[in-house]
Amino acid sequence: MPDARVEKMFDVSLTLHADHEYNASTFAARVTAATLSDLHSAITSAIGALKGPLHGGANEEVMKMLLSIGSLDNAEATVRDYFAHKRKVPGFGHRVYKTMDPRATILKEFSRELGARERKAKWYEMSTRIHDLVVREKSLYPNVDFYSASLYYVMRIPIDLYTPIFAVSRVVGWCAHVLEQYANNRLIRPMSDYVGPTDQAVRADRSADGGESGLTRRGPTTRVPKNLGFDGLYVGNRLRHAGAEGARCLDGASGRIVAMARRAYGVIPTKRAGVSEQDPRVWIAAAKATIREVAAKAGARAKRIVEIAVSGQQHGLVALDAAGRVLRPAKLWNDVSTAREAREIVERVGGAAAMRAATGTPSPGFTASKVLWFSRAHPDLWDRCATVCLPHDYLNLWLSGERAAEAGDASGTGYFDVRARRYAKKVMDAIDPDLAARVPPLRGRGPRSARCRPRARKSWDCRAVSSSAPAAATT
Repeated sequence: MPDARVEKMFDVSLTLHADHEYNASTFAARVTAATLSDLHSAITSAIGALKGPLHGGANEEVMKMLLSIGSLDNAEATVRDYFAHKRKVPGFGHRVYKTMDPRATILKEFSRELGARERKAKWYEMSTRIHDLVVREKSLYPNVDFYSASLYYVMRIPIDLYTPIFAVSRVVGWCAHVLEQYANNRLIRPMSDYVGPTDQAVRADRSADGGESGLTRRGPTTRVPKNLGFDGLYVGNRLRHAGAEGARCLDGASGRIVAMARRAYGVIPTKRAGVSEQDPRVWIAAAKATIREVAAKAGARAKRIVEIAVSGQQHGLVALDAAGRVLRPAKLWNDVSTAREAREIVERVGGAAAMRAATGTPSPGFTASKVLWFSRAHPDLWDRCATVCLPHDYLNLWLSGERAAEAGDASGTGYFDVRARRYAKKVMDAIDPDLAARVPPLRGRGPRSARCRPRARKSWDCRAVSSSAPAAATT
C-alpha cells in the first residue's frame, strides 16, 4: 500500500494534470457539445482525443521508450537514432510552454525522490540523460508527460492506466467547458479550402459489373457527369455561413474545372447568446469578386460563360422590402436564439403531432421561428417586409431578379409540407396570417434557368443564371 508521501505525490500529480488552456481534448469536448449533443458524448470525444500519443497518451509512449532503452548506457544512442530517422521523442515540446513546462519541474523532483527511495533511480537517470540531450540538440523541453512516466512506473502503476489517470484529472475541467459551451452556444464549424489541383481530366468510375457507372469523380469532393456534352462554361457560386464564398468554373465540353476563387467574410460580432447573423451585402460583394476572378482566370473563354448556378444556406432568414432592399442583418441557419419562438409555434399549431402532420417534421426551429421572432422584435420592419427568403434565394434574386424558391430549400423553412411539396398554410397562419403573401413562389420540378439581369450580363457576358447546373460547379 502507498504511504502518505506517495499519496501526496499522486495527488499533486493529478492536480498538475488538470485541464488548462484550450488543449486538443478540451477542444474536442466543446466541438461535440456545440452540436448540442449530450454531456457523455462530449466527454467521450475528449477521451478519444486524449488517448492519442501526441496528447495524453504521450506518457505511455515515454515509458515504453525507457523500457526499450533498458539502461543508461543506451539512452543517448537510442535518442540519436530517433533524431536520425526524424522520429518524435515522446514527452517533449508543448504548444504553449516554449521552455521547461513548470508542471514537469515538480514531477521531475518527485521522480528523483521516489526513484532514490525505492532503489529504482535508473528510470529517473535515463530520463534526465534524455532530457539534457534533447534540450541541447533540439531546444525542446520536457512537458508534463515526460517525468510522470518514470514517477508512475516506480509507483507500480500499470502503463495502460497512465492515460486513464490523465482523464481522471481532466474530467472536471472538461465538464466545466461543456457546461460553459451549453450556456453560450454557437456551433463550432471551421472552414476548409481545397488546395489540390483544379485542372484534372474526368475518368469514368467502374460499376460492380465492370461497366461505367455514369458518374465520374474529379478531385476529392466533386462528382460530375461524364461526357457532359455541354458547350460553354458553367460557374457555380457557393454561399457558406461560416465566413467564405467560393466559385468554380466548369468547362462543359471537357468536364474540367478551369478556375476557382474564394472570398472570406465574417459574422457580425455579438455577445448575445445563440445569435448568428451576417450582412447580406457581404455575400453580394463576395459573389461579384469570385465570379469576376474565375472569369479572369478563364481568360478569353470567359465570353463563353453560359450559366451561373448558386448553392447556399438553408434555414436562414433574409427580409426584404418591396424594392428588394435588405431590412436587417440575415439570421443564419446556426442561429439558435429563437428556440422559444419554435416551441410557441408548435403550441399554436396544436402540438408536435399536429406539426408533423402539417409539415412532415416535428419542429419549426428553422426559418419559421426566426420569422416569428422578427415580426415581434421589429414590428415596424415587419410591416415594411414584402419578402422573406433564404440566403440562396436572395442571391438568385440579385442575379436574376426572379423572386422564387425551390422545394428542396423550402423544406428547411419549417413552414413547408415536405410530402405534398407545398407551403403549409396552417403553420404559416400560426406564425402570421400575412406570411403566405411574403414567401417566394415555388419553382416547378427539374432544372430551370432565369435570365441574368443586364448588369450581370455586362459584367460577365453571361446569358443565363440557374439554380441547377452541372454538379461539379457547385459541390
